Amino acid sequence: MTKEGWFFPSPTRVITPCGANELASASRCDGTPAVEFRWRPSSGALYSQWLDVSTFDNGFAAGTYRSVGPLDHGINSLTWEQLPGSALVWRVNTNTPKGWVATEVHSIATCDVPVGLQPHYSCSNGRAVVEFRWSPVASTTAGQWIDLSLVLDGFQEGNFKSSGKIPPAGETHIWPDLTPNQPHYYRVNALTPNGWRTSVTRSFIPICPPS
Repeated sequence: MTKEGWFFPSPTRVITPCGANELASASRCDGTPAVEFRWRPSSGALYSQWLDVSTFDNGFAAGTYRSVGPLDHGINSLTWEQLPGSALVWRVNTNTPKGWVATEVHSIATCDVPVGLQPHYSCSNGRAVVEFRWSPVASTTAGQWIDLSLVLDGFQEGNFKSSGKIPPAGETHIWPDLTPNQPHYYRVNALTPNGWRTSVTRSFIPICPPS
């Protein structure tokens, strides 16, 4: 209290440090496949930067992505070779005095790959009938397949089923009699003259009432 009356100090403000921004990327498919990642580093104090890359669109769950780092403060780009020939999600993680600050997640196709879309589903007799949807690759393919799993383990042998051969221009595929009310993980595989091209792994839960 002062002689003029009560004095109320301004509220305390917690300043959250800014992470990296202005993310961009470009893929190179001729010769050795590679992706150039670019960003503007944090303008505030930082200890290090890390680049995270994954073929799983799952929020970078532990054990499902690769990182390169620590990168020095001034580094604003990195070219990464020998990445999987598929669509990728990526981010830049900045270690600041206030803790880790991650950028928004961005995506990049390392080459010409199918892009999975959100599936549609219906329920019949307590089971799920799912219509998978995607944008096919632009190049000529020998066929396409849907891989489906109930576990997120990178489609280890014996842990997933495949459905196909789907025509090269196919954009949808109906898979009946799936287990409802639990996560499913899927990807689209296209066989091209340059080898397999694989979409990002996506997930969905078909919600069906008890029959």
